[in-house]
Amino acid sequence: VAVDVVKVEVERERTEGAGGSGEEGGLGDIDIDISLVPAASFPPAFNVVAPGQLTALPFRIASNYLSEQGVSASSCPLDLSLTVRVGPGQRRAVLPLRLRCRTTRQSFVFAFVDHDGSVARTAAIAPLLPPSNKSASTTTPQVCEACEEEEGKAGVLLSLHGTGVDASMQADSYKYKPRRRRRRKRTRRKEDEPEIPYVFGVRNAWVLAPTRNGAHNWEYTGYLTALSALEGLPRAIPKALRPLLPGVDPSRVLFAGHSMGGHGAWHIATHNPDRALAVASAAGWIKKEHYGDSNRFFLHDIGGSYTDPRLKAVLEACFTEHNADLHAGNLKGIDVLARVGEEDRAVPPWEVKRMSRILRSHGVNVTYEEVAGKTHWWWDTSRENDGGVLNDARMRRFFAASFGGKRRKRG
Repeated sequence: VAVDVVKVEVERERTEGAGGSGEEGGLGDIDIDISLVPAASFPPAFNVVAPGQLTALPFRIASNYLSEQGVSASSCPLDLSLTVRVGPGQRRAVLPLRLRCRTTRQSFVFAFVDHDGSVARTAAIAPLLPPSNKSASTTTPQVCEACEEEEGKAGVLLSLHGTGVDASMQADSYKYKPRRRRRRKRTRRKEDEPEIPYVFGVRNAWVLAPTRNGAHNWEYTGYLTALSALEGLPRAIPKALRPLLPGVDPSRVLFAGHSMGGHGAWHIATHNPDRALAVASAAGWIKKEHYGDSNRFFLHDIGGSYTDPRLKAVLEACFTEHNADLHAGNLKGIDVLARVGEEDRAVPPWEVKRMSRILRSHGVNVTYEEVAGKTHWWWDTSRENDGGVLNDARMRRFFAASFGGKRRKRG
């Protein structure tokens, strides 16, 4: 069966509360376009399916919807029914699909064709508005404070998640609640005061949080997925919103992450220093083979003591490209923030402290921070809901310094 003969049809559910009633503020007038990704975009092996084989059928969903008033809560989410037909009169499948309604101040999830032809997903948040534009409507162009010298494009904070963390969860970690303003005279009880909303995103930068299934540790396939997501972000912004938001500059990246993602930040940054504005690694280990019980052969297996050194050298040569310490010198001229909880039992502070020491030996401007009383993950650093391990005041100042100035030339 050739992939070209597969057809996808869409039908909007007309159930109450699904946005199909056409009422004011609803979604009844949306045009939804669905198209298969051209077969030419895939390797030849993906274009033909032999009997008994399975293959993915990537398709794009596009909408023309953009409203200054937004949509009512009763109109979301949007339920669709996709019908996939293979050839005339052949087998068909009906797939339910639910689309969330999101604003430019919330994270959104998009899919893209990954480096190996599979469909991957990632979460993103648009650059945080400058204070002067906080009251701007959804149809008012939003200005990036530090993007004028970059042709109106904002850099990217590429944030890599740890084990078991979803892409949306990783992106939504870049939030905090501002301090409540003190009043000279309290007119109401504290419990009666309105709830302060979270502020999502990073000023002057897109937040991008990719994901991939499997134990990749952001090495090899994970590494390629992260870079594919970075290249796919500009195409994921809806056309109707492109005039209203800063563009994307994938050549200006702050590599960040936590735990496994902290190692990923070390790994990807040291292999792409030409893109790196800065690195912010939290609880990031150096190399998997010497991290905890991850590889018993090198640390715990008594058989390692009887292995011929020449054989051991061959084995080690297979993965040295992923050893962050070996490539640490590539970060010279790039600001680095390395932090870890003082009581972290998952990634001992030794890992982060050693990497910081190696970076200093190469002349890298690295700041090591061991946060007192904190374990592997925390939401509150010095006060409640202040952004925690990934987005507290210390991290936000580092982000502002990285994205707020001119592009630095490395000597």
